[in-house]
Amino acid sequence: MTNKAIATCRGILSRCAAVVLLLVGAATAAVAQNMTVKSFEALPNDLTATLADTKRTSRTDGRDAAVIKIQTREKDFNFDVGSISLVGDPVYKTGEIWIYLPSRTQKITISHPRFGQLRDYFFPLPIESGKTYLMVLDPGVGRYVTINTAVARSAVFINGDSVGISPLVNHYLLYGKHHLMARNDRMQGEIDFDVVNDGTGADLAVTIPMEDQSAHYGQVFVTTDPDAAIVYQGEIKGVGEWVAELHEGDYVIETRKINADPSRTTFTVKPKQVNRVQALPPVPHRGYLSLYTRPVDAELRIDGKHIDHKETIELPVGNHVIGLSRKDYYDLEKEYRITNRQTVMDTLNMERIQYLHKNQFYFGGAYTFGSFSGATALLGFTYANIDVQVSYTFGISKSDVANYYDLSNNTQWTGRAEYKLNVIGAKLGYQIPLVTHFGIVPQVGFAAHLLSSSVLDGTVPDQDAKAACATVGAKFIYSPMQHFCLFAAPEYDIAVSKGKQYQALSDAIGFSAGGFFCHVGIILNF
Repeated sequence: MTNKAIATCRGILSRCAAVVLLLVGAATAAVAQNMTVKSFEALPNDLTATLADTKRTSRTDGRDAAVIKIQTREKDFNFDVGSISLVGDPVYKTGEIWIYLPSRTQKITISHPRFGQLRDYFFPLPIESGKTYLMVLDPGVGRYVTINTAVARSAVFINGDSVGISPLVNHYLLYGKHHLMARNDRMQGEIDFDVVNDGTGADLAVTIPMEDQSAHYGQVFVTTDPDAAIVYQGEIKGVGEWVAELHEGDYVIETRKINADPSRTTFTVKPKQVNRVQALPPVPHRGYLSLYTRPVDAELRIDGKHIDHKETIELPVGNHVIGLSRKDYYDLEKEYRITNRQTVMDTLNMERIQYLHKNQFYFGGAYTFGSFSGATALLGFTYANIDVQVSYTFGISKSDVANYYDLSNNTQWTGRAEYKLNVIGAKLGYQIPLVTHFGIVPQVGFAAHLLSSSVLDGTVPDQDAKAACATVGAKFIYSPMQHFCLFAAPEYDIAVSKGKQYQALSDAIGFSAGGFFCHVGIILNF
């Protein structure tokens, strides 16, 4: 491309840019000319400028500032009152902007990035300290409309958005078509309204007609998870259930719950009938628990419910109590905190039940049979498996009858008696656990055999008949449950000494010192 051609292109681009700038400037100027103040008046009964919570003090004169309430729904305005400046920043309220001015302020310039600028608007009333004023501002892109409804105090919706309760006075609508709707219980109505620029700038008024829509309503029963909130149009309508009468049509509700993702349900209301809706419950946040147990075949419970033992268990978010149980082991419980999409890992070791304790205190009773029969009570303890035991056996079986004669005349009979054999024993042993429920305790010890008489006839002299024996034996223990044991303890007593009376009586009544005995009974240990 030649230099001449390049120069020609540059000239064309420069002229185009100038045209564009001229058009933008003209459009901006046109918009600026359209922004106007519809009205400006004092509000003598409005105390905003003097109340402690809303007033401001001017630094210019130290007095309460005046408040101008600018009626508009738009934002992003800039206000300039010259060298004296505003008192603080503007306050944006619903449908209004509050600006604070020093007294005797004469004019204001209002600018907006879309609506342009209203330059040097001179206030038609003097601005006085502590007074409140109302300015109705027209940005120039629409018109003020007063909206009424056929039924007073009805909710008004413009283009689907709620704008308040009728009547709405001086509501600003942009140029163009708008859909207006009113609703008051079952009274409803709608209308399309076109806002046009007719050059007059006069305020408009419209009334929304309304009709009874009862024939278009249906009764609705919505149910879901008992703990879930039912939300419609951002408002909680109930927990677990919602009963309402709704206009025919399609609806979307949402169910919400802590630690759960919300669910949405769409349903259609049919008029003049009952519409039952089962809403989808919220989806619980879930996490995972990975457990390894010893022993591996332990029975697993979660929050009291039995479940199959899996390597990884999916659970709702929250606290959960895990329980383990197995025969011959102590039950185990532990609480876990499950978080969303996270895995908690742990190993649980169950403690085996010690049916035969290394250290314990015990007592019990037994039936004794062998050379004689009797009932035995025993008491003992173990320490580091060393077993110390004492016992007393009450003789049950009776001896042969013994006849007594006068010592000076062997033919002179004096009386007769029966005897029972009682035994006091002390044993030392060592407890050897064989398997979970079984054990054996080899024992050695000492036993004192005592004869007690029961006079049948005549006179029998007092007797002190006893013998001392060394004992050897073993105690076989079976514990079917904690603290309870069955046992059998065979022993053999070897006489090491006999009193003369015992020797004389044992030959006559058939009770010998020593011999084989076996004790069978129960033991309670702690």
